[in-house]
Amino acid sequence: MRLISAASYFCFSCLPLGAVDLVLGHFEYQIDYQLVGGQPDEGWATSISYDLDGSFADDEGIVRLDQSGVRLLAAPSTKVVTSTPPAGFGQANEPIWILSQNNIPGELFLGWRAVYPQGIFQANVNGNYTPSPLGSISSELTNLTGTGKQRGGEFAMWTSSGFGSLEFHYNSTDGIDSADLLNPIPSGSHSHYNWGFTKPGTYAVTFRNEGRLNPQNGGADTSSETTLHFIIPHEGFLRGSGQWRLGSGAGNSPAVAIYDRENQVDYASDQVVLIASSGLAPCHLRDLAEGLQQQMFFWGQDVICPGGNQLVREGFERLPSKGLKGTRCYRREWQNGHLELYGSCAGWYVPEGGFAFIRPRKRVVVWTSSESTPVPGLWQPEFVEPRARKEELHAAALPFLDWLISYETTILNRSGVEYREEGYRRYQKVPKATAWLPPETALPWFTCFRDTPDRLVRPRKMARKNFA
Repeated sequence: MRLISAASYFCFSCLPLGAVDLVLGHFEYQIDYQLVGGQPDEGWATSISYDLDGSFADDEGIVRLDQSGVRLLAAPSTKVVTSTPPAGFGQANEPIWILSQNNIPGELFLGWRAVYPQGIFQANVNGNYTPSPLGSISSELTNLTGTGKQRGGEFAMWTSSGFGSLEFHYNSTDGIDSADLLNPIPSGSHSHYNWGFTKPGTYAVTFRNEGRLNPQNGGADTSSETTLHFIIPHEGFLRGSGQWRLGSGAGNSPAVAIYDRENQVDYASDQVVLIASSGLAPCHLRDLAEGLQQQMFFWGQDVICPGGNQLVREGFERLPSKGLKGTRCYRREWQNGHLELYGSCAGWYVPEGGFAFIRPRKRVVVWTSSESTPVPGLWQPEFVEPRARKEELHAAALPFLDWLISYETTILNRSGVEYREEGYRRYQKVPKATAWLPPETALPWFTCFRDTPDRLVRPRKMARKNFA
C-alpha cells in the first residue's frame, strides 16, 4: 500500500484499489482543494481518509482512499427502533440506522474534514460571499439513489447537542433542494455528524462541494460533485436469503461472492456467513398457530382490563368490524403497514399482502391481496397463498412477531407477570380450549421462532428440556 504524506499530497492522487468495505473505525469524508491556474474546477479532490495514528491532528500519516471504491457499511448495532425518532426523520416504532456523531466501539465513526489553504476562498455567510483572509466552502446534497431509496428509504445528516436540540443539515424526507446544505465548512475543519437511513439497502449519496475564489485568485465560482456509497445494514450473516455467485475473478472482482437477495448486496466470502437453512418444520407453524390462539384470548382480556383498554393504550384504534355484527376491529400502523386484531383473526398487512392468523381455521397464512384484509366469517380463500413455503410464512410473520414481542414485553413490565398468569388460568377454564405455554415461557418461544428458528423446541417437550 502506498501512503500519501503531507509532502506528497499535492499531487492529488488517492490510493487506487478495488472495492473496500468499511464497517468500524474512525474515517473521514475529506474535501481537499488547491489552486490550479486557469482551471478552478480541477482543484477539487475528495476521498475517504484515515490517520495512521487515529488522531487527524495534522496531515502527517493521513491515507486517502478513492471514495468511488469505498463502501460504508452500517453494523447491526446501528439499528434503532424508538417511539421518538428525530423530528422530521423516520417514523415512530420503525427501524432507522444511525452512524453516530459519537465514537461508538464496533461501529463506523465517519467525520467530515476540509483541507485547503486559508485565503483561497471567500467567506460564504448564508449564501452571500465576502472576500476573506480565511474563507469557507459549502456542500449541497444533490441526489440520492440506490435500492434503499427504491424501497422508500430516506437519508439525513444532523448534529445533536447535550441539551436535546437537533440541527439538520440534510434531510431527503421532504425532497432535495437548496436547503439541504452544510455551510460554512472552514479551512481545516473536522466535524462529526449523525448519518441516518430509514430502509435497508444501498444508498448513493451525491454532494456538490462549492465555493467562490477570492478576487486575487480570480474570483470564479467553482464546484465539484462526489458520491458516497452506503450499505444499510451490514448484518454479518444471512439466513435463507443468500446465494452463491461465481465471477471471473479478473482484476479486483472476486471469483466467489455471496449475494444478499433482500438487500441486493454482494459480499466477499469472508465478509458474511451464509446460514443455509431456517430449521423450520411444518409442526413449528402449527405450534405458532396454537400460541396465537392463546394470545388472542389474552388480548381480549386486555380490552376489558380494569385499568383501561390495553390495546387502545398501546396505540390501537377501535373500529367497527367489517364482518360479524357486534364485534370490533383494533387497528394501528406498524412497520410500513398496519395491524388488525379481531376476535377471530389477527395479522399485519402492507399493499403487497401480509400475514394472517385465522383463528377458526387454526392456520397461519401468507395473505396476497393488495386491497383487502381478512373479513371475519368470509376469510376470502382466494387471497390465501395455498403453496406458501415454510420460509415464506416465517418471513411474512416477522413484522407481526416484532409487534407481539414488543407488546407483551410492555404488558409484563406494566402489569407484572401475575396479570398474564391470571389470564392463563382463565384460559385453562374455557371449554374446548387447550392451554399452550405459560406466559413466562411463551414469550421466549415467540422470540426464538422469530430470531433462531433452528433452535426451536416443541412446546409439549419444553417441560423436559432446558429452553435456551
